[in-house]
Amino acid sequence: MLTRRAPQLGLAALFLGALLAVGTTTIAGDAHADEAPAAKEPGSIEVGVALEATRDVKLQRAELGKGSRVIVAEVHREDGRITRVDLELPDGHVVTKVALGTVVRAFRVVDEG
Repeated sequence: MLTRRAPQLGLAALFLGALLAVGTTTIAGDAHADEAPAAKEPGSIEVGVALEATRDVKLQRAELGKGSRVIVAEVHREDGRITRVDLELPDGHVVTKVALGTVVRAFRVVDEG
């Protein structure tokens, strides 16, 4: 009798674990849905958009402190998706082909409105 019940308990535990995992993921996803910063939306990055550094960041040979502002000078696309951008620094120099991941992690879109 013990051998017949053991597989049933194992399946029940597996089913319960799966339900808890799905429920936790759904709850956590809903809780953070409205907290995404604007720079994390690649569609908001286009030529002329002002970005502000959210932390100290090094872009090739240029080092920017937190709060520094740059302007998107050019957007590079591959297969229709933004992959890199050129950023114009406050002194007028342009840092070319900055990876989108760097922009998303280190900058936010400045709300000029």
